[in-house]
Amino acid sequence: MAKREHWDVDWTQSRIQELERLPGALLPILHALQDEFGYVDKAAIPLIASALKLSHAEVHGVLSFYHDFRRAPAGRHVLQMCRAGRRRPPRSGSGSGETVTVGHRPHGTGSQSIFESCTGGIACPEPSFDEL
Repeated sequence: MAKREHWDVDWTQSRIQELERLPGALLPILHALQDEFGYVDKAAIPLIASALKLSHAEVHGVLSFYHDFRRAPAGRHVLQMCRAGRRRPPRSGSGSGETVTVGHRPHGTGSQSIFESCTGGIACPEPSFDEL
């Protein structure tokens, strides 16, 4: 659950400065932003890249590789669906651990986010659902 409702550049810069000296600081920084805001805002990518002397592509690559990092606020209810047991042709460029956003739909007074989770070598006998 996010602690702040809206992304805050000042808090983000402060937290990056606190964590940038850690070995492998990129993941701790991304986790801190995800924990604070519920997602990692795209405006944070250049701030992180500059502090860690990485390219924007490197930061974006890590952010998009791990399916638990969100790049937009999630709905009030988040449903993650494992589709590993379903047979389908591989997509170009898809890899283990890839998550595909199925949808973000308004629902009543709030909203729900549904994410499809592909776990690679771990096969499920049938689709399973986890409410996060």
